[in-house]
Amino acid sequence: MPRLNLRRAFFRSLALRLPALAASARTPSHFTTLGLGLAAALGLPARQATGATVLDPAQEWLIGGSQFAVPGEGGRMRRALVLMSLQNRQPQLIDTDFFPHGFAIDPRQNTRVASFQKIGPGAALIDLASGRVLTRIAPKGQQQFYGHGVFTRDGKWLLSTERDEATRRGLIAIRDASTLNYLGEFPSHGDSPHDCQLIEDGQVLAVANGEGSVSLIDVARQRLIEKLPIPNKRLNAGHLQMLPQRRLVAVSAPAQGLGEQDLGGISVRLAQRPWSSLSQPQDLVSHMVGEALSVAVSPRHGVFAVTHPGADLVSFWSLSDASPLGQLSLPRPRGVDLSLDGDRFLISFGPQTSLALVDAHDRHVIEQAAKPTYFSGSHLLNWSRATRAG
Repeated sequence: MPRLNLRRAFFRSLALRLPALAASARTPSHFTTLGLGLAAALGLPARQATGATVLDPAQEWLIGGSQFAVPGEGGRMRRALVLMSLQNRQPQLIDTDFFPHGFAIDPRQNTRVASFQKIGPGAALIDLASGRVLTRIAPKGQQQFYGHGVFTRDGKWLLSTERDEATRRGLIAIRDASTLNYLGEFPSHGDSPHDCQLIEDGQVLAVANGEGSVSLIDVARQRLIEKLPIPNKRLNAGHLQMLPQRRLVAVSAPAQGLGEQDLGGISVRLAQRPWSSLSQPQDLVSHMVGEALSVAVSPRHGVFAVTHPGADLVSFWSLSDASPLGQLSLPRPRGVDLSLDGDRFLISFGPQTSLALVDAHDRHVIEQAAKPTYFSGSHLLNWSRATRAG
């Protein structure tokens, strides 16, 4: 299998560190673009957002989370949702008081996005068009957000993965999508629920439980339909890619009690492969150290991509039987999503928060730009693709 080694060349090409942002005065929209000096050094347009942003449908818009220490401010951490057009590459930051992890798009008004902290009290409803936090979403009692959520298809409810820290119960919280009032909850049928996705026209919720299982839950009846323990007991359940006919890809970090140098992994249920954790080819699987973090699927090209930041690796697999289709060396790859045309994987990577574009057909690198995007979080969401698909 080909493995394209870009890591050495990438580090040789870097002469800049993540910079201080421009002066701390905030624009009315709460957006901040790259600092003027860095923008000039990288050949980027130096522009400050000064009002409402028009999400031009001719452009392809990406969102993700960001967290970094602000130079010269005593280690103060800045956290934000990042909005960036794939065409103009000008990152715009919407400040938050938590590190955004997962995102849920409101189907009634798709510029409104709910974002959640991974294990903590932070969550908010954010408006991409005005560039501001509309309202903070508060947890109930001793519950904490566990990273992900989803609006129901009719836009009435916002569901989120949470855990009651007093009882250690994993649960799915239900909030009124208009008022964000807490309405109740139902079990996630596993401990430490994380990713969640609606399937089958919104009738079934798939939940990745951190203790190592995937639950399929009837939303209307709030009952368990099926529970799939991760076959490899040395893996947890982190993130999901759900497919038609309840097929799925689950990516995992080492199970609780194991270390970052232990192996993460991938588990699949596909058309030509029953529910199983991948163990072959050994020369690839043995290099998947640490968390298998993000996953994206290209149905058109029959391939899925998985990022492995601890291994400086992106792996590619057949969507029919999970046979290996190649691998790519990138420093610290994190978020991955598909381009609007469905032909390219978009991958955030490296200490410079760079972006790589990889051909989904033959997995060759189309572009590997060492320009900061500020996408330092675990996920990259192609907002344009998600809203058009929805």
